[in-house]
Amino acid sequence: MSVLALVPDLTPLRGLLIAVFVLSSLPCNRCLDLGQCTNALGMESGEIPNEDITASSMYDPSLGPKHAR
Repeated sequence: MSVLALVPDLTPLRGLLIAVFVLSSLPCNRCLDLGQCTNALGMESGEIPNEDITASSMYDPSLGPKHAR
């Protein structure tokens, strides 16, 4: 039995494997550095209206997304 017969055919995944390799080898210039986040997001100021705050679930109806502030 040939050794190549034991290796799975990765042809369908070739593009994905190349993309993963290229992206993982790029320097991280745009990594999230929370130390540089100094601007408010709009939650405290009300810039984000209550109707724009959602939740996929809640523990208690009195703790729903409208009470997120």
